Amino acid sequence: MTIEERPVDPLQRLIVGYQITQAIHVAATFEIADLVAAGPRRADELAAASGSDERSLYRLLRALASVGVFHEEDGKRFSSTPLSERLQTDADTSLHGLAAFVGRRPAWEAWGNLLRSVNRSLLDAFDFSRFATVVDVGGGRGALLVGLLEVYPDMRGALFDQPHVVEGVTADVEPGVAARLAIVGGSFFESVPEHGDAYLLKAIIHDWEDAEAVRILESCRRAARPGASVLIVERELGEPNSDPVVKFGDLNMLVNPGGCERSTNEFASLMSSAGFRFVGSTPSASGWHLFEGVAE
Repeated sequence: MTIEERPVDPLQRLIVGYQITQAIHVAATFEIADLVAAGPRRADELAAASGSDERSLYRLLRALASVGVFHEEDGKRFSSTPLSERLQTDADTSLHGLAAFVGRRPAWEAWGNLLRSVNRSLLDAFDFSRFATVVDVGGGRGALLVGLLEVYPDMRGALFDQPHVVEGVTADVEPGVAARLAIVGGSFFESVPEHGDAYLLKAIIHDWEDAEAVRILESCRRAARPGASVLIVERELGEPNSDPVVKFGDLNMLVNPGGCERSTNEFASLMSSAGFRFVGSTPSASGWHLFEGVAE
């Protein structure tokens, strides 16, 4: 297999998709598609016509040619492709305006806050202020817990997950938040950090069948003081003939054995089996529900 024939990893291409977006944005801004509409043109000609740097423009165009936007000919010449034709300003189905817009700073900076925005819907829906210490059980790299600590400056948190998952988390956290964040590695089937006012489990319980889910909640109950809360954040299964996203998510769990989506009553039953009294659920704008139980 030659280098040119080397397959492209589709996930990698998606991960670095922002690079292609920005490259297309630059080409659209300089209206390169219009300049090559009549036939192939050399990079130096295109640079002169667009007022850009020749070497930089050549590097840009050869990269775009590698994904089918423009075609590189001999002698550093570039010609149109079906994709680049849609970047022409006068094309019937032109996407020139969109390409020129989405690469601008206000457009892409907003997407930099996507993770915070998804967490924000949950923080807006539920008042966490009554909890002095929150233990995030199976909290991964701590996105939700860090969001909580940012919103509630008097709150302390413990991020709990497998040791290799939580290793080095504080290096990516602002110092003021990191000072209130404890990192603990372990297995939630064995034990979790003690003395939390709330034990938070986001998208954890649906990964497990009932017996394993109860074991996880029992670990939380052993660590919790009487009156402490368990907060399960999951999708709610919904009424019959509704909520296809959740119901197909449940079907996905069936074909990838390991868990299921549940109704409010089913979450309440799990809590009761583990020693928590179910007190209610709170929906959020993003579709997540927070199910709360209190340690008896």
